[in-house]
Amino acid sequence: MSSVTINGHTYTDDSNASTGLAAGGHRTRFIPLVADVVTVSAEVESDRAEVAVNTATVVADTAIVVADTATAVSSAAAALVSQNAAAVSAAAALVSEQNAQAISESGLPNQAGHDGHALMSNGVNTLWQFPVSKAKLFFQAGW
Repeated sequence: MSSVTINGHTYTDDSNASTGLAAGGHRTRFIPLVADVVTVSAEVESDRAEVAVNTATVVADTAIVVADTATAVSSAAAALVSQNAAAVSAAAALVSEQNAQAISESGLPNQAGHDGHALMSNGVNTLWQFPVSKAKLFFQAGW
């Protein structure tokens, strides 16, 4: 014997007087059986539609979270780039300051009043002089 319960009603393939479809039971129970099947299938369709709506909501919420995360990552990256740029600027300023300090400690002569002069060295001292043309050096060498 086989039996099925649909929508709270039990149907069997025997000749049971209250549940059976055999021995003429189909005349009184077949249409209610079909009605129960249709009712259950309508509930399944309703549940499917609800699942589809819920899935769409979850997808939309996920898209929002992804967009928010992308915005946060972009902001963090911009902040990091800004910090790196500030660090590079600070390092460049430090190098410039150290170069200026090294130049001032090296005994270079003051630049004031030496417009057009070139810094020259005799191998021992540095001093400001008017630059000598290459042609003059060529003729002084005796060529």
